[in-house]
Amino acid sequence: MKLFVKPLSLACAAAAMGMTACGGGDFVANIGGSASGLNAGQSVTLQNNGRDDTLTVTQNGRFTFGKRLVLGERYNVTIRDQPSSQVCLLSNSSGWVNSDSDDVTDIVLVCFNR
Repeated sequence: MKLFVKPLSLACAAAAMGMTACGGGDFVANIGGSASGLNAGQSVTLQNNGRDDTLTVTQNGRFTFGKRLVLGERYNVTIRDQPSSQVCLLSNSSGWVNSDSDDVTDIVLVCFNR
């Protein structure tokens, strides 16, 4: 019995070391997208999941929230504040982090003058 236990223990220890060497941990994804139509000097505040994870977008182009989400976690981006002179809309603003290789980059924020 001792001859079997020792090799098995060594194999388990080697496997555990190999798993930790791979980086381990949960996959995390950035949540973001692109903004267009926002007038110069204006800003839109976005909120993710109704929490304190907010982002103020001050220019057109790419945006990314500061808080990353783990695999299987839901995102739901909403507009918290927008310029009084514009109407802003979101598309692709909710879903699940469901890939182990890609960030969420397809949220679209579009603003129009009133």
